[in-house]
Amino acid sequence: MPALSDLLFQILYIGVPGVAALIAGYVLTRRYRRQLERTTREAPFTLQDLRDLRARGEITDQEYESMRAMMIGRATHERPAAPPGSAADRPASRGDD
Repeated sequence: MPALSDLLFQILYIGVPGVAALIAGYVLTRRYRRQLERTTREAPFTLQDLRDLRARGEITDQEYESMRAMMIGRATHERPAAPPGSAADRPASRGDD
């Protein structure tokens, strides 16, 4: 049977640092996830920023078109599709019916 001092040693020198490491990992994971959520909500730059880069000559027309296509493609993939039969599927009424 292990002595009380051996058990105390195991708890203090192995258990406490282990628990501290778990708590630190949890805190770091939460911070990382919050930062990731903030950066994914905010666009790094807008189409207007892209136009300004092209106007200043910092990117070529080909680079502009490529980046613009990526931004527009990303924006259309983020929006959920309208369900069938919704207002998006019906032609707009002119109010003279």
